Amino acid sequence: RLCSDVCSYCFGKFGSLDTPCHVAQLKGEDRQRKILENEPHLTGESCLCDACYRYVDRKANFPEKLKVGRLKPPAQASVCCVTHCSEPATRTIKRKWLIKLKKSITNKLNIDMEKLGHGVYYPFCTQHHYWVEYFTVCGICRKRLNRNNLFSLGAEADRLNLMLAEDGIPARLSVNLFLCKLCRYYADLRLKYPDPTAIPSSNQNFYKNYRRKILMSLDIPVSDSDDELLQPQ
Repeated sequence: RLCSDVCSYCFGKFGSLDTPCHVAQLKGEDRQRKILENEPHLTGESCLCDACYRYVDRKANFPEKLKVGRLKPPAQASVCCVTHCSEPATRTIKRKWLIKLKKSITNKLNIDMEKLGHGVYYPFCTQHHYWVEYFTVCGICRKRLNRNNLFSLGAEADRLNLMLAEDGIPARLSVNLFLCKLCRYYADLRLKYPDPTAIPSSNQNFYKNYRRKILMSLDIPVSDSDDELLQPQ
């Protein structure tokens, strides 16, 4: 199998030591089918990073873990608001969300924000709603973001990816993604202290406990021995 050099879900570039994952690797045809039905842009052979591989599996097969809020259904017979798309709308997004995401989403979707008729909610087809959904989850813990508490990344994204990898967290951050409040604090700690053993004792508990929480939210096993490695020598 000739694998892509970028993840088909987050489009982050694979590192030299990364092993791409594929939907076809999952045990159970029903489990694979649900993912492919839920993510029409993916195929069984699409290359995914570890974080996205786990995320699409949870999203399709264990949706209760994502705690995604209920969305207003689109008006009857409404069509997708993306320019030149005539597909029927299946989901809606509030205008305030789109304004927040405008800088990140503008290269993916051409939405006429000034067009009259959409009101508070903008309708999207399944395919285009994927991009909105992609930008509304935290780039680290993959949980749904709160519109009033999302934090953008800058040039530090690449350096942070390396530090998260050292912590065993498979993230593919970019300047277009956002973080939740707690992940932003965690990221700030790692950027300030490249050596985690140098983190002050007053912040060590948060660092260890929140790292464990992130790993658990991504369904990555964590043991007590992992924490011991982070103890100051």
